[in-house]
Amino acid sequence: MERKKMKAMGIDIGGTNTAVSICSSAGKTLGRFDFSTPRSKYPEKTISEILRIIDGKYPLDEIGAAGFAVPGMLDPENGFVFSAPNLGWKNFPLKKVLMKYHRFKKLVFENDASCAALGVYSAYRGKKPESLAVLTLGTGIGGGFISGGRIFSRRDISIFEAGHIKISPEGLPCGCGARGCLEAYCGAAYMNNWAGA
Repeated sequence: MERKKMKAMGIDIGGTNTAVSICSSAGKTLGRFDFSTPRSKYPEKTISEILRIIDGKYPLDEIGAAGFAVPGMLDPENGFVFSAPNLGWKNFPLKKVLMKYHRFKKLVFENDASCAALGVYSAYRGKKPESLAVLTLGTGIGGGFISGGRIFSRRDISIFEAGHIKISPEGLPCGCGARGCLEAYCGAAYMNNWAGA
């Protein structure tokens, strides 16, 4: 059983879908699956449901480490989400809640767009650039920035929330509570309405 606990999983919690990848200690992908992100006004209920779904597909007691990609502002070091508007999370102690449900030996947290940027950088063939920026377009709009091979952040807080750049001070309402954010005009909800979907 101790060897089984060397397995790890990566979880990308999105505003619409959640994607999961299970890996061996050698980094070999053992399985991937996704599902609609559970919706609840209580963040802890969302997390418990995500873990229940994962456990139904791959036993959590075989997982020793996990990395969580979250759409929003967070403190990666402490696994604390300050704001994730598309999930309805505010001041949510994600790490603390996760440890209530499963005793992970190792947990890592990062902004989802920063993870995407690091993935692009890691897969870069040839000479890697000194810096690299990535915009993610989905339920929301995110941004990640790599500098010197590392995720760029300030004081351990993810800062590149591109979707909440103001483009129209009195514009459309945004999920973050403000008005005129880029995401209000280019996020999935607006684009679906525009396309009549």
